Amino acid sequence: MAGIGFRLQAMVAKGSYLEATTAYLSSAIITAGPWLAGVVALTVLGSATSTYLSEADRSLLFATIVSVFAASLLLASGPQMLVTRYLADRLYLNDTDSVAPTCAGVLVMIIPFFLITLPFLAFTPFDIRYRLLVITLFLTLTMTWIIVMLLSAARGYIRILVIFATCYTLGVGASIGLGHLFGLLGSLAGFTLGQMTCLSFLIVVVYLEFPSAQGISFAYLSYIRKFWDLPVIGVLYSLGIWVDSIIFWVSSRGQVISGFYHLFPPYDTVKFIVSLSTIPAAVIFMIHLEPNFHRHYQNYYQFIQTKGTLPDLVGARKGMIEAVRTGVGTILKVQGIVLSFSAYSRKMWRRLSD
Repeated sequence: MAGIGFRLQAMVAKGSYLEATTAYLSSAIITAGPWLAGVVALTVLGSATSTYLSEADRSLLFATIVSVFAASLLLASGPQMLVTRYLADRLYLNDTDSVAPTCAGVLVMIIPFFLITLPFLAFTPFDIRYRLLVITLFLTLTMTWIIVMLLSAARGYIRILVIFATCYTLGVGASIGLGHLFGLLGSLAGFTLGQMTCLSFLIVVVYLEFPSAQGISFAYLSYIRKFWDLPVIGVLYSLGIWVDSIIFWVSSRGQVISGFYHLFPPYDTVKFIVSLSTIPAAVIFMIHLEPNFHRHYQNYYQFIQTKGTLPDLVGARKGMIEAVRTGVGTILKVQGIVLSFSAYSRKMWRRLSD
Protein backbone atom coordinates (compact mmCIF):
# COMPACT_ATOMS: atom_id res chain seq x y z
CA MET A 1 0.00 0.00 0.00
CA ALA A 2 2.91 2.34 -0.71
CA GLY A 3 1.72 3.76 -4.05
CA ILE A 4 1.96 7.44 -3.17
CA GLY A 5 5.22 6.84 -1.32
CA PHE A 6 6.88 5.46 -4.47
CA ARG A 7 5.74 8.46 -6.49
CA LEU A 8 7.04 10.96 -3.94
CA GLN A 9 10.29 9.06 -3.53
CA ALA A 10 10.84 9.30 -7.28
CA MET A 11 10.41 13.08 -7.07
CA VAL A 12 13.03 13.33 -4.32
CA ALA A 13 15.43 11.14 -6.30
CA LYS A 14 15.43 13.60 -9.21
CA GLY A 15 17.69 15.88 -7.18
CA SER A 16 15.73 19.11 -7.70
CA TYR A 17 15.28 21.15 -4.52
CA LEU A 18 11.86 22.30 -5.73
CA GLU A 19 10.64 18.76 -6.45
CA ALA A 20 12.09 17.43 -3.21
CA THR A 21 10.41 20.22 -1.23
CA THR A 22 7.14 19.56 -3.03
CA ALA A 23 7.40 15.84 -2.27
CA TYR A 24 8.07 16.35 1.45
CA LEU A 25 5.30 18.94 1.82
CA SER A 26 2.90 16.69 -0.09
CA SER A 27 3.80 13.77 2.16
CA ALA A 28 3.20 15.89 5.26
CA ILE A 29 -0.23 16.93 4.04
CA ILE A 30 -1.21 13.42 2.94
CA THR A 31 0.08 11.82 6.13
CA ALA A 32 -1.54 14.27 8.54
CA GLY A 33 -3.95 15.90 6.11
CA PRO A 34 -7.36 15.18 7.68
CA TRP A 35 -6.11 15.62 11.23
CA LEU A 36 -4.00 18.69 10.50
CA ALA A 37 -6.71 20.32 8.39
CA GLY A 38 -9.21 19.66 11.17
CA VAL A 39 -6.96 21.31 13.76
CA VAL A 40 -6.37 24.33 11.51
CA ALA A 41 -10.13 24.56 10.90
CA LEU A 42 -10.78 24.50 14.65
CA THR A 43 -8.16 27.20 15.20
CA VAL A 44 -9.69 29.46 12.57
CA LEU A 45 -13.23 28.82 13.81
CA GLY A 46 -12.13 29.48 17.39
CA SER A 47 -11.16 33.02 16.41
CA ALA A 48 -13.84 33.74 13.83
CA THR A 49 -16.82 32.50 15.86
CA SER A 50 -16.04 34.88 18.71
CA THR A 51 -17.83 37.63 16.77
CA TYR A 52 -21.19 35.88 16.51
CA LEU A 53 -21.32 32.99 19.01
CA SER A 54 -21.54 33.13 22.78
CA GLU A 55 -18.75 31.59 24.83
CA ALA A 56 -20.98 28.61 25.68
CA ASP A 57 -21.85 27.95 22.03
CA ARG A 58 -18.22 28.31 20.94
CA SER A 59 -17.13 25.79 23.58
CA LEU A 60 -19.89 23.38 22.54
CA LEU A 61 -18.93 23.68 18.85
CA PHE A 62 -15.27 22.99 19.64
CA ALA A 63 -16.09 20.10 21.99
CA THR A 64 -18.48 18.60 19.44
CA ILE A 65 -15.97 18.57 16.59
CA VAL A 66 -13.14 17.23 18.78
CA SER A 67 -15.35 14.49 20.24
CA VAL A 68 -16.68 13.47 16.83
CA PHE A 69 -13.14 13.33 15.41
CA ALA A 70 -12.04 11.08 18.29
CA ALA A 71 -15.11 8.81 18.13
CA SER A 72 -14.95 8.42 14.34
CA LEU A 73 -11.24 7.55 14.44
CA LEU A 74 -11.89 4.92 17.10
CA LEU A 75 -14.73 3.36 15.14
CA ALA A 76 -12.94 3.42 11.78
CA SER A 77 -9.67 1.99 13.10
CA GLY A 78 -10.95 -1.60 13.24
CA PRO A 79 -12.35 -1.81 9.68
CA GLN A 80 -9.31 0.10 8.42
CA MET A 81 -6.91 -2.64 9.45
CA LEU A 82 -9.07 -5.41 8.01
CA VAL A 83 -9.68 -3.67 4.67
CA THR A 84 -6.01 -2.71 4.42
CA ARG A 85 -4.96 -6.34 4.76
CA TYR A 86 -7.51 -7.45 2.17
CA LEU A 87 -6.53 -4.80 -0.39
CA ALA A 88 -2.82 -5.39 0.19
CA ASP A 89 -3.36 -9.04 -0.75
CA ARG A 90 -5.40 -8.10 -3.83
CA LEU A 91 -2.86 -5.54 -5.02
CA TYR A 92 -0.06 -8.04 -4.50
CA LEU A 93 -1.88 -10.15 -7.08
CA ASN A 94 -2.26 -7.05 -9.32
CA ASP A 95 -6.02 -7.19 -8.83
CA THR A 96 -6.69 -3.44 -8.99
CA ASP A 97 -10.25 -4.12 -10.17
CA SER A 98 -11.20 -5.04 -6.61
CA VAL A 99 -10.42 -1.61 -5.11
CA ALA A 100 -13.49 0.32 -6.28
CA PRO A 101 -15.99 -2.51 -5.50
CA THR A 102 -14.42 -2.84 -2.05
CA CYS A 103 -14.86 0.91 -1.60
CA ALA A 104 -18.57 0.51 -2.38
CA GLY A 105 -18.79 -2.39 0.04
CA VAL A 106 -17.12 -0.36 2.78
CA LEU A 107 -19.55 2.52 2.26
CA VAL A 108 -22.45 0.17 2.95
CA MET A 109 -20.99 -0.18 6.46
CA ILE A 110 -22.63 3.19 7.13
CA ILE A 111 -25.83 1.27 7.92
CA PRO A 112 -24.55 -0.53 11.05
CA PHE A 113 -22.59 2.60 11.96
CA PHE A 114 -25.88 4.52 11.95
CA LEU A 115 -27.38 2.00 14.38
CA ILE A 116 -24.55 2.78 16.80
CA THR A 117 -25.61 6.44 16.84
CA LEU A 118 -29.26 5.74 17.75
CA PRO A 119 -28.72 6.11 21.54
CA PHE A 120 -27.22 9.57 20.93
CA LEU A 121 -30.15 10.48 18.69
CA ALA A 122 -32.77 9.21 21.14
CA PHE A 123 -31.49 10.11 24.60
CA THR A 124 -29.13 13.12 24.54
CA PRO A 125 -30.63 16.42 25.78
CA PHE A 126 -29.90 18.49 22.67
CA ASP A 127 -31.92 20.05 19.88
CA ILE A 128 -32.94 17.38 17.35
CA ARG A 129 -31.33 19.40 14.54
CA TYR A 130 -28.06 19.46 16.45
CA ARG A 131 -28.22 15.69 17.05
CA LEU A 132 -28.84 14.98 13.36
CA LEU A 133 -25.91 17.19 12.34
CA VAL A 134 -23.59 15.47 14.82
CA ILE A 135 -24.59 12.03 13.53
CA THR A 136 -24.08 13.16 9.92
CA LEU A 137 -20.63 14.54 10.73
CA PHE A 138 -19.71 11.38 12.64
CA LEU A 139 -20.72 9.03 9.82
CA THR A 140 -19.04 11.23 7.21
CA LEU A 141 -15.72 11.35 9.07
CA THR A 142 -15.82 7.60 9.78
CA MET A 143 -16.18 6.89 6.07
CA THR A 144 -13.51 9.46 5.22
CA TRP A 145 -10.84 7.76 7.38
CA ILE A 146 -11.48 4.45 5.61
CA ILE A 147 -11.54 5.98 2.11
CA VAL A 148 -8.24 7.77 2.82
CA MET A 149 -6.75 4.36 3.63
CA LEU A 150 -7.95 3.08 0.24
CA LEU A 151 -6.25 6.00 -1.45
CA SER A 152 -2.89 5.14 0.10
CA ALA A 153 -2.45 2.87 -2.92
CA ALA A 154 -3.25 5.69 -5.35
CA ARG A 155 -0.77 7.72 -7.37
CA GLY A 156 -2.74 10.88 -8.13
CA TYR A 157 -1.69 12.53 -4.89
CA ILE A 158 -2.07 16.07 -6.27
CA ARG A 159 -5.82 15.59 -6.58
CA ILE A 160 -5.99 14.36 -3.00
CA LEU A 161 -4.09 17.43 -1.77
CA VAL A 162 -6.36 19.79 -3.71
CA ILE A 163 -9.47 18.06 -2.39
CA PHE A 164 -8.39 18.36 1.25
CA ALA A 165 -7.35 21.99 0.91
CA THR A 166 -10.45 23.02 -1.03
CA CYS A 167 -13.01 21.15 1.05
CA TYR A 168 -11.66 22.21 4.42
CA THR A 169 -11.56 25.80 3.19
CA LEU A 170 -15.15 25.38 2.02
CA GLY A 171 -16.12 23.89 5.38
CA VAL A 172 -14.60 26.75 7.37
CA GLY A 173 -16.06 29.38 5.06
CA ALA A 174 -19.51 27.79 5.15
CA SER A 175 -19.28 27.40 8.92
CA ILE A 176 -18.55 31.09 9.37
CA GLY A 177 -21.13 32.22 6.79
CA LEU A 178 -23.95 30.01 8.08
CA GLY A 179 -22.90 30.72 11.66
CA HIS A 180 -23.62 34.42 11.18
CA LEU A 181 -27.11 33.49 9.98
CA PHE A 182 -28.07 30.56 12.21
CA GLY A 183 -25.65 30.57 15.13
CA LEU A 184 -24.28 27.29 16.51
CA LEU A 185 -26.38 25.08 14.22
CA GLY A 186 -25.23 27.06 11.18
CA SER A 187 -21.57 26.74 12.11
CA LEU A 188 -21.85 23.01 12.69
CA ALA A 189 -23.83 22.56 9.45
CA GLY A 190 -21.21 24.48 7.45
CA PHE A 191 -18.35 22.40 8.80
CA THR A 192 -20.31 19.21 8.13
CA LEU A 193 -20.98 20.36 4.56
CA GLY A 194 -17.24 20.67 3.97
CA GLN A 195 -16.63 17.14 5.27
CA MET A 196 -19.42 15.66 3.15
CA THR A 197 -18.01 17.38 0.06
CA CYS A 198 -14.54 16.03 0.86
CA LEU A 199 -15.86 12.48 1.23
CA SER A 200 -17.75 12.73 -2.07
CA PHE A 201 -14.69 13.86 -4.00
CA LEU A 202 -12.47 11.21 -2.39
CA ILE A 203 -14.89 8.51 -3.51
CA VAL A 204 -14.73 9.91 -7.04
CA VAL A 205 -10.92 9.75 -6.90
CA VAL A 206 -11.08 6.06 -5.92
CA TYR A 207 -13.12 5.27 -9.02
CA LEU A 208 -10.89 7.42 -11.24
CA GLU A 209 -7.71 5.75 -9.96
CA PHE A 210 -9.11 2.22 -9.98
CA PRO A 211 -11.87 1.92 -12.63
CA SER A 212 -13.73 -1.36 -12.47
CA ALA A 213 -16.70 -2.99 -14.17
CA GLN A 214 -17.71 -4.66 -10.89
CA GLY A 215 -20.38 -3.07 -8.75
CA ILE A 216 -19.94 -3.86 -5.08
CA SER A 217 -17.87 -6.39 -3.17
CA PHE A 218 -18.04 -7.65 0.40
CA ALA A 219 -15.18 -10.10 -0.06
CA TYR A 220 -13.14 -8.28 2.58
CA LEU A 221 -15.60 -9.55 5.22
CA SER A 222 -14.24 -13.06 4.64
CA TYR A 223 -11.05 -11.91 6.37
CA ILE A 224 -12.83 -11.36 9.70
CA ARG A 225 -12.52 -14.98 10.85
CA LYS A 226 -8.95 -15.38 9.64
CA PHE A 227 -7.64 -12.00 10.81
CA TRP A 228 -9.98 -11.19 13.69
CA ASP A 229 -7.06 -9.76 15.64
CA LEU A 230 -6.44 -6.96 13.14
CA PRO A 231 -9.60 -4.96 14.00
CA VAL A 232 -8.81 -5.45 17.69
CA ILE A 233 -5.27 -4.15 17.16
CA GLY A 234 -6.62 -1.18 15.21
CA VAL A 235 -9.08 -0.21 17.94
CA LEU A 236 -6.48 -0.62 20.69
CA TYR A 237 -4.02 1.49 18.70
CA SER A 238 -6.49 4.37 18.31
CA LEU A 239 -7.62 4.00 21.91
CA GLY A 240 -4.00 4.28 23.00
CA ILE A 241 -3.76 7.59 21.16
CA TRP A 242 -6.90 9.03 22.76
CA VAL A 243 -7.10 7.39 26.17
CA ASP A 244 -4.89 9.99 27.85
CA SER A 245 -7.13 12.80 26.58
CA ILE A 246 -10.25 10.94 27.73
CA ILE A 247 -8.76 10.48 31.21
CA PHE A 248 -8.05 14.20 31.47
CA TRP A 249 -11.49 15.11 30.12
CA VAL A 250 -13.37 13.07 32.73
CA SER A 251 -11.02 13.98 35.59
CA SER A 252 -12.07 16.32 38.37
CA ARG A 253 -10.17 19.14 36.64
CA GLY A 254 -11.82 18.56 33.28
CA GLN A 255 -13.99 21.34 31.92
CA VAL A 256 -17.68 20.42 31.57
CA ILE A 257 -18.89 21.96 28.32
CA SER A 258 -22.46 20.69 28.06
CA GLY A 259 -24.01 17.37 29.01
CA PHE A 260 -21.42 14.63 28.56
CA TYR A 261 -19.00 16.88 26.65
CA HIS A 262 -15.76 17.42 28.56
CA LEU A 263 -12.45 18.99 27.62
CA PHE A 264 -9.17 19.80 29.32
CA PRO A 265 -7.81 22.80 27.33
CA PRO A 266 -4.28 22.95 28.88
CA TYR A 267 -3.53 19.31 28.02
CA ASP A 268 -5.36 19.44 24.68
CA THR A 269 -3.15 22.34 23.57
CA VAL A 270 0.07 20.62 24.65
CA LYS A 271 -0.94 17.38 22.94
CA PHE A 272 -1.62 19.26 19.72
CA ILE A 273 1.84 20.86 19.77
CA VAL A 274 3.54 17.54 20.51
CA SER A 275 1.57 15.83 17.75
CA LEU A 276 2.74 18.46 15.28
CA SER A 277 6.34 17.54 16.08
CA THR A 278 5.76 13.96 14.87
CA ILE A 279 4.86 14.97 11.32
CA PRO A 280 8.50 14.95 10.09
CA ALA A 281 8.84 11.35 11.30
CA ALA A 282 5.67 10.36 9.44
CA VAL A 283 7.03 12.02 6.29
CA ILE A 284 10.30 10.06 6.49
CA PHE A 285 8.33 6.85 7.01
CA MET A 286 6.13 7.48 3.97
CA ILE A 287 8.82 8.58 1.52
CA HIS A 288 11.78 6.44 2.60
CA LEU A 289 11.14 3.63 5.05
CA GLU A 290 7.89 2.20 3.65
CA PRO A 291 8.82 2.19 -0.08
CA ASN A 292 12.35 0.88 0.54
CA PHE A 293 11.09 -1.92 2.78
CA HIS A 294 8.30 -2.77 0.34
CA ARG A 295 10.77 -3.08 -2.54
CA HIS A 296 12.88 -5.69 -0.72
CA TYR A 297 9.74 -7.34 0.66
CA GLN A 298 8.42 -7.88 -2.86
CA ASN A 299 11.76 -9.29 -3.97
CA TYR A 300 11.79 -11.72 -1.05
CA TYR A 301 8.41 -13.22 -1.87
CA GLN A 302 9.13 -13.13 -5.56
CA PHE A 303 12.17 -15.31 -4.96
CA ILE A 304 10.02 -17.72 -2.94
CA GLN A 305 7.45 -18.02 -5.73
CA THR A 306 10.06 -18.42 -8.47
CA LYS A 307 12.20 -20.79 -6.37
CA GLY A 308 15.11 -18.40 -6.15
CA THR A 309 18.43 -19.36 -4.62
CA LEU A 310 19.27 -19.14 -0.94
CA PRO A 311 21.70 -16.21 -1.52
CA ASP A 312 18.84 -14.34 -3.24
CA LEU A 313 16.54 -14.87 -0.25
CA VAL A 314 19.26 -13.92 2.24
CA GLY A 315 20.04 -10.78 0.23
CA ALA A 316 16.39 -9.72 0.13
CA ARG A 317 16.04 -10.39 3.85
CA LYS A 318 19.10 -8.28 4.61
CA GLY A 319 17.62 -5.57 2.39
CA MET A 320 14.44 -5.48 4.48
CA ILE A 321 16.41 -5.31 7.71
CA GLU A 322 18.68 -2.58 6.36
CA ALA A 323 15.69 -0.58 5.08
CA VAL A 324 14.11 -0.64 8.53
CA ARG A 325 17.39 0.13 10.30
CA THR A 326 18.21 3.04 7.99
CA GLY A 327 14.65 4.39 8.06
CA VAL A 328 14.33 4.26 11.83
CA GLY A 329 17.78 5.83 12.22
CA THR A 330 16.78 8.70 9.93
CA ILE A 331 13.50 9.16 11.82
CA LEU A 332 15.34 9.34 15.16
CA LYS A 333 17.79 11.90 13.78
CA VAL A 334 15.07 14.10 12.31
CA GLN A 335 12.87 13.78 15.38
CA GLY A 336 15.83 14.65 17.60
CA ILE A 337 16.49 17.82 15.60
CA VAL A 338 12.81 18.80 15.78
CA LEU A 339 12.64 18.23 19.54
CA SER A 340 15.90 20.12 20.13
CA PHE A 341 14.61 23.05 18.09
CA SER A 342 11.30 22.96 19.99
CA ALA A 343 13.07 22.97 23.35
CA TYR A 344 15.31 25.85 22.25
CA SER A 345 12.32 27.83 20.96
CA ARG A 346 10.47 27.29 24.23
CA LYS A 347 13.49 28.45 26.21
CA MET A 348 13.85 31.60 24.10
CA TRP A 349 10.12 32.31 24.39
CA ARG A 350 10.35 32.14 28.19
CA ARG A 351 13.28 34.56 28.18
CA LEU A 352 11.37 36.99 25.99
CA SER A 353 8.28 36.65 28.16
CA ASP A 354 10.28 37.37 31.32
